[in-house]
Amino acid sequence: MDKGIISKKIIADLLHTNEENISNLCVVKKGLTNKSYTFQYNYMPYIIRIPGVGSNKLINREQEFEVYQCIKSRDICDELVYINANTGYKVTKFYPDARTCNPYIVNDVKRCI
Repeated sequence: MDKGIISKKIIADLLHTNEENISNLCVVKKGLTNKSYTFQYNYMPYIIRIPGVGSNKLINREQEFEVYQCIKSRDICDELVYINANTGYKVTKFYPDARTCNPYIVNDVKRCI
């Protein structure tokens, strides 16, 4: 399987559910290292990250996994649903109105810190 291609079946397998519970699968980003897809699981929005070729040279997925295990109960990151240190697949809740911090807006920086 091409690591950049995702299907309802793959997502359903990761979430231990049936394909019928997965809908609206849509590519949202073709980044330098990852491909991301939004989808709905039981009518709630999620996003899955599929690492691209060579991303393992830039990102230590095992270390990323350990960091998520340490911070998952602190409510300081995206809500993790699934992560695999070997494949780099990650599923989190999707926040349609989320945006990155603007370092020129003082209130944004305060909220991030």
